[in-house]
Amino acid sequence: MTSKSYIFFDGNKKLNLNIIGVRRDNHGTNEFDDFLIVLYKNQNLKEECKVYSITTDPGEHWLKNPLNPKGTAVLVPGQYRGTWKLGKHQNKYEALVQAKPVKVWRDNNKDNIIDYQGFNTLSEGYFGINIHRSNPYDKSYLVNKWSAGCQVFQSVKDYDEFLDMCKRSANLYGNSFTYTLLTEQEIRKHLKNWLFIVSYILNGEKTMSQYKISKKRLAQIIKEEYDAAMLRTDEGHGAFGIANRDEDTPKSKKKKKEADADLDEAHCGSANRDEPKLKNPKKADLDKDGELSKYEKKRGKAIEKSMNNESLNSIRTLIQQELKNL
Repeated sequence: MTSKSYIFFDGNKKLNLNIIGVRRDNHGTNEFDDFLIVLYKNQNLKEECKVYSITTDPGEHWLKNPLNPKGTAVLVPGQYRGTWKLGKHQNKYEALVQAKPVKVWRDNNKDNIIDYQGFNTLSEGYFGINIHRSNPYDKSYLVNKWSAGCQVFQSVKDYDEFLDMCKRSANLYGNSFTYTLLTEQEIRKHLKNWLFIVSYILNGEKTMSQYKISKKRLAQIIKEEYDAAMLRTDEGHGAFGIANRDEDTPKSKKKKKEADADLDEAHCGSANRDEPKLKNPKKADLDKDGELSKYEKKRGKAIEKSMNNESLNSIRTLIQQELKNL
């Protein structure tokens, strides 16, 4: 958002909603496979994040049967400041309705594929591009007639929760809402900021303290896992496919093993790697005489090394799972 000079509502204000759509890079599937994310602070000023399944694309029916002779509307990505307000979709039920001009592309080749790179018609104006629900009773699984360009929720339960937040926000800040539409491609590019991923995935200092690891080393591990994930994607293993540990190459395994062996130096602050200090000498003192024998030192170091390895494995597993989620 910041890199695009988009506004992000922050500060110590409750229910100041950031409503963000994310369009998947799949050229339309007639499914609810996009996302609507709401970032805000709750009544206690704690950060909240809600993620809902929506479509940002028109359904197959309207792609093949455009209402407009120029073609079916596809909302152009961007930030639309104060462009929606609470109202009624088609004068039927409560929704966020378009209140200012928006930009749309027109798809007019009447197939079921949205040609994002092939549009030659860009329009700006009032087109009834609303944010509303689909099925009024449950979930819808195909978009079809539910969207002719609108941003549409898959689940009525999710929609009702979202609309309730909007009403409470409107009571505080007025009936005006900003909507930002991003693309999966834009987000993937931005994920290469490793320290951002560190704070996002692992809750920053809390996790670094828990696993006793430096931010630099943690960022390095995340970079390795992200590169592995993107490699799997490029090889056709699915979006953000995470590399199986058994499929790592011998070279990559050796590199990670050598890097993980540096854990003590990275976070323990030991000046002498040949004689690392025990972090818990009291636990290593088996006979409680206040002195450590050679056996007690050796045993203590072996246990702590094993715990470090388990900690690193836990970190890698957590990162792999979170990258899948992203």
